[in-house]
Amino acid sequence: MLDNKWNEATFAEFVSVADPRISPDGNMVSYLMSRTNLDSDKNENTTVIRNLKTGEERFISDGLLARFSPDGKSAAYLKTNEKEGKTELWLLDTRTGDSRKLLDAKAITEVNWSPDGRKLLLIKPKKANDPHVLFEADLPFWFDGKGYSDREKTIFEVYDSQSGAKLEEHEMDFQGLPYFPLTLWHGDAIVYNRPSRSKPFTYSDICQIDSGGEKTLFSNTAFKAAASDGKYLVLLGKPEKKNHAEHNYLYLWDGKEITALTEKFGRDDVGLSYPKMDSKGVIYYTSTRSGRIQLTAIGRDGIERALVDEDAWVTGFDVSKDGKVVFVKENSFTPPEVFIYSEKENITKLTSYNELVAARLYCRPLKRVECSSVGGLKVEGWYLKPDLKDAQKAPAIVFIHGGPKGAYGHHFDPLAQALASKGYFVLYTNPRGSNGYDEEFALTISGKYGLEDSQDILNVLGELIRMEPSIDQNRIGVTGISGGGYLTNWMISHTNRFAAAISENGISNWFTHYAFSDIGFWFCKDLIGKDPLSDENYRLLSPIYLATRVTTPTMFIHSTEDYRCPLDQSLMFYQTLRDLNKEAYIAVFRKGSHVHSLLGSPVHRKKRHKLMLDFFDSKLVRKEPVFKPAL
Repeated sequence: MLDNKWNEATFAEFVSVADPRISPDGNMVSYLMSRTNLDSDKNENTTVIRNLKTGEERFISDGLLARFSPDGKSAAYLKTNEKEGKTELWLLDTRTGDSRKLLDAKAITEVNWSPDGRKLLLIKPKKANDPHVLFEADLPFWFDGKGYSDREKTIFEVYDSQSGAKLEEHEMDFQGLPYFPLTLWHGDAIVYNRPSRSKPFTYSDICQIDSGGEKTLFSNTAFKAAASDGKYLVLLGKPEKKNHAEHNYLYLWDGKEITALTEKFGRDDVGLSYPKMDSKGVIYYTSTRSGRIQLTAIGRDGIERALVDEDAWVTGFDVSKDGKVVFVKENSFTPPEVFIYSEKENITKLTSYNELVAARLYCRPLKRVECSSVGGLKVEGWYLKPDLKDAQKAPAIVFIHGGPKGAYGHHFDPLAQALASKGYFVLYTNPRGSNGYDEEFALTISGKYGLEDSQDILNVLGELIRMEPSIDQNRIGVTGISGGGYLTNWMISHTNRFAAAISENGISNWFTHYAFSDIGFWFCKDLIGKDPLSDENYRLLSPIYLATRVTTPTMFIHSTEDYRCPLDQSLMFYQTLRDLNKEAYIAVFRKGSHVHSLLGSPVHRKKRHKLMLDFFDSKLVRKEPVFKPAL
């Protein structure tokens, strides 16, 4: 009989679905389905292509980035040839199911069909690949999730989709960045965003390549080109930005004038996906709102229409010409599944991969908590409540998100569910600086990160204790990753409120973060202070200088390939605490980027979960004087 209890490996029982796509005619959808195999330590990826009219499904093992042709008769997709170290581009005939290899390359990061379906635009990175030395004369030296910059250039290549013949090649003197919209077709022209060297996630040039050559549409702008219908460009951003944490809004550009669409709503309109357009000029987009990531449509008249407006996260979507939308949705007690929206049928669920497993295990829903914090600011959070017997006291764990302009809310979290099943309250908070609220809420921590936002977290915790008196105030732990790791470090150096802490891929020293991180040279200037060499904030806001105050048993977790918050941040704090005879531990994963908690190998993730579950059990349940992990 299967065990109905959560543990460090339970996450592997769930199927992941991502990258939903729909054919322009609205008849077919595709998505990436991933299964976790702990035995082989691999994620087994399958691209699923489904005919919405007949229900017939086709499966492409190891297929990635499936993209439908404009007529829906073909789908381009990538496969990795590990033996030869190449990425292969294949074409699937969606009517017969037959595939043929069109070409291969060392690496391909994007595939885009031209509007007429005759051409394919491929994006490829090109590095120097000197076997002996890495040389740079610009920033950054490395980038998280990509590795060393190595004088990387970006290659745009256009191919004949029928013969595979190369038609155009353009070598660009910049590197493509993860989570950054790079290219799109605008009629017969290619429009691309060239990131600024000094502030790559805030400013860029928007350029165009067509038969007349290359030209710059917008220079050093806070906009990015995000979608096109051939006539209009959807711009994401705002006319001017002074801080990277400012909100992004949607605008329309007709080649002459820019029209604001969503600026009046005062929300950050990115969510986890970039906007799309249908043939009527309706724009579809996601935005973070008070713990939700909602899916919305807006016309050129500026009138909004909510498509998914519930306690949930929409984590990816695509739209057909006639306004059908395929999307992935999850909430706190339901793992992600694929859905389809149409005006006639409203919302239909297409997949149920995780339904039976979730029912067997029992996934807890979130409860909401809110309080008034510093300056009378309203701050909210959510929590999972364990099963308790009468008069039973229970420990609690406070989770802190990163960013700092991240957000918690109605998403599915296997680790938190495992903790709740083991008898812990689990609290999430969105302190000032979080996304999903007005712009002032997001920007107010600039120059004072850790001061008022840490009080927000403590105040929400206090309100939860008032609401739930069964929480044992002597057995409360805290954990966070990235910016959450920083706030965990800040907490343990400013309060003895917590009986145990896990700081993961966090920050302890702002000057070394400025000088060592892939984004520190601009990120820290926005968040901490404009002059790292003289601004006292770089010392005053660094927890490492308050190491003598720490009394909380702390475990640091970090990954060696984290270039966003490099390993020095945890290692320095750990060694300083141990030199002061403080109780501290460190677990360093030999591989893994800044987002190793999500993208690490299956065994990597299992060991991370086990370390965290065992550490909190050791300190908050068994109350052991020394933590000895069973790795």
